Amino acid sequence: MIQAISWWAAVQLLGLITLPLSLRVFKSLPDRGYALSKILGLVLFSYVIWISASARLLPANRATMIFLLLAFSAIFVFWLISHPAEIAGQLKKRLSVIIATEVIFLAAFAVWAIVRSYAPAIASTEKPMDFAFLNSILRSSYMPPPDPWLSGLSLNNYYFGHFIAAVLTKLTNVPASVGFNLIIALSFGLAAIGVFSLVYNLVVRSEGEGTGKKAIAFGLLGIVLFLVASNLEGILELFYSRGVGSPEFWQWTGIKGLTQPNVSNNWYPTEHFFFWRATRVIDTVVDGRSLDYTITEFPFFSFLLADMHAHLLAIPFVLMSLGFSMNVLFTREPMSLQWLGRNAWTMVIMTVGLGSLGVIHSWDLPTYAGILVAAVFLQSYLAPPPATPKLATPPGKAEAMRYTPLGAKWLPPLVISGIVLIGVFFYYFPYYAASRPPVTGVLPWLGPGTRPLYWLILYGLFAVVLVPAALIEARSLKKKGSQASRLLAFLGPLLLGPLVIWTLLMMVIGSPAPTSLALAVFTRWRNLLPVFLFLLLVVWLVIVKARKIKEDSPWGLGGLFVAVLVLGATLIIYGTELFYVRDVLFGNRMNTIFRFHYQVWLLLAVAAAYGIYYMASRSRHSRAGGNPQVSNLARLRKYAWTAWVAVTVLLLAGSLYYPVAASLNYVKFNTKPTLDGLAFLSPPEKEALAWLKNNTPEGAVIAEAFGNDYSEAGRISQRTGIPTIIESAEHQKIWRGADEDFKGRPEDVEAIFRSGNPQQVSALLAKYRVVLIYVGDLERRQYGDQVVTRFNSVADVVFRNQAAAIYRVRGR
Repeated sequence: MIQAISWWAAVQLLGLITLPLSLRVFKSLPDRGYALSKILGLVLFSYVIWISASARLLPANRATMIFLLLAFSAIFVFWLISHPAEIAGQLKKRLSVIIATEVIFLAAFAVWAIVRSYAPAIASTEKPMDFAFLNSILRSSYMPPPDPWLSGLSLNNYYFGHFIAAVLTKLTNVPASVGFNLIIALSFGLAAIGVFSLVYNLVVRSEGEGTGKKAIAFGLLGIVLFLVASNLEGILELFYSRGVGSPEFWQWTGIKGLTQPNVSNNWYPTEHFFFWRATRVIDTVVDGRSLDYTITEFPFFSFLLADMHAHLLAIPFVLMSLGFSMNVLFTREPMSLQWLGRNAWTMVIMTVGLGSLGVIHSWDLPTYAGILVAAVFLQSYLAPPPATPKLATPPGKAEAMRYTPLGAKWLPPLVISGIVLIGVFFYYFPYYAASRPPVTGVLPWLGPGTRPLYWLILYGLFAVVLVPAALIEARSLKKKGSQASRLLAFLGPLLLGPLVIWTLLMMVIGSPAPTSLALAVFTRWRNLLPVFLFLLLVVWLVIVKARKIKEDSPWGLGGLFVAVLVLGATLIIYGTELFYVRDVLFGNRMNTIFRFHYQVWLLLAVAAAYGIYYMASRSRHSRAGGNPQVSNLARLRKYAWTAWVAVTVLLLAGSLYYPVAASLNYVKFNTKPTLDGLAFLSPPEKEALAWLKNNTPEGAVIAEAFGNDYSEAGRISQRTGIPTIIESAEHQKIWRGADEDFKGRPEDVEAIFRSGNPQQVSALLAKYRVVLIYVGDLERRQYGDQVVTRFNSVADVVFRNQAAAIYRVRGR
């Protein structure tokens, strides 16, 4: 409990000392970025430590962190003393949303810390890998951190989210095994207030000040849709567990594992890890074989499974980046080059914040940078022109003519966008200079496409909200749509271009699917047609809404921002059906769907929360302005509204079944709670790990048993951060794009533990600069009991207990 409180207090302090910056950076948002200040504080504080450690100016240790924290606090106190009236005014004006934010943050953080305390073990799935990253960073004074599973090389993966976790772990002085679970709970809490802030600001911006209670209510709904709700596969799990549906029906759904009715003794499935299936919806199964095995995670699953993976750690910072984009769009001051000069520090902070996505979870950066650039150009189009002096008439021109430099209107947004896009790499140059991208390019996806049924399962709840909202909005704007329609006649063929290119490539390369080429092309066009039509509709809405806002009033900016989010999500869906990012290991679109469709969920969840507000507002306005004389049309609208509410409520209820059922299936609420992820280890094992942590110098290498991915192998380097010669070879291929960096290492480890030749063993230990050798139960099982005495001729025992013997190589 004290450890969780220390994390809460640390984040509160960072948010408080960053509040002056947030009030400036997010000055166009109704809440002035109060909730986002906690996220901004984390990223800026961590960035200063990281860049100092990367440049080897200051080590990334606790002393440095406390020193910087005191320095930042001193700056905050100076601002507090200098601007007392401003602070009091800002707090008083936004007291209700501040209180709501703090209550939500504390509740969300506490609830998920409690959930984690009943399932804390750092074991299985990707937890060992993420824990190895965390421990490696914790042991490192300077960046980049060493690869804990490939000695002698630095980590070749995005790790800044793990670095932030390490900063809080060091700052609060909690064990790494506790920090692992606390960063999951903290990310949940920060995500809750992040999405709350976005939806709150959208509603207030659409209705005006004085609508705080309503905005808070829809902000809470946004949390439910974003963090708690699941896709609709949970409804199928309910039917499946109750024996509903014929074998033919389950075969038609085609979801692996749902093959025939499976009656459960409870109201929820009791099958072990049943909740995994909801994240493997998109697939084409032929004769039990997956042809298009993909990952379709959503936030609740991620937080329940609690792998400290990059896509989960990135969620709060994604929401902060959306806050940057929303603030830019809501800014009424023209973003001219003069604005750039006056807001240089704002640009730096915004660019550092956005750039953090590239080193937390690189897949996120293109999408959210694109949304920010779109916001910059839309703002430049919408903002009133800056007051400029009368320009001189060029020689030889009539007096009535005025000279305007070519591109003067679009030069500022081009410059600002260029600075941002260069800056997101410039500020994190040490990371990019030390890393090697493991991808090999973008290729056409010629395998099976996604069935429309799966779109409904994944995004049916959001579609029920957003498609009617888009159609209603389009109907209300149709009088202003003639110019946009003409523009769309030009843009439509461009948007259709990727599908045409894909078709041509299909005709040249041929279809690998178990169908004819003609049928494969026809099926892809048929399945993508609804997506393409909706894409055209959203593009039209963005154009028309921008024109209406420019001509009439700025009160439609909230809806315009949401339209941009929906446009981004639709483009991702459309694009990932045609192309994929190829990496060495997978060679298919599994990772592409996983990484990009996670973004789709985040974007559509925020949009859907606003969409429900929009639909409710339209219904209220319609009733208020309706004719007392009830007409057939009015009666039809009433029935349609009732049907929409009923379907939305049913789907929302269905999406909330999965979180409850999955939690009861996975979390062991009948066990003793603890946040220690290594509590399952025996006391002797803990004693051996503690000795290693306290007695192993930074840079030392340890030899331990090598094994397959997702096995017990690598457990010592994972739990201590001390690099070992080689572990997790398949993951290494993913991170490095090839196996050149570790060819021969598995065989060398085998020789170290099996060879009876002391000269060979000594040479191999020297080759990898091994300092310590760990011999525990796994080593004895894998290499035989004689391994206990095999190193007597080359090393000395420095620690021994019931669990392990630790040897130190002589001369090292």
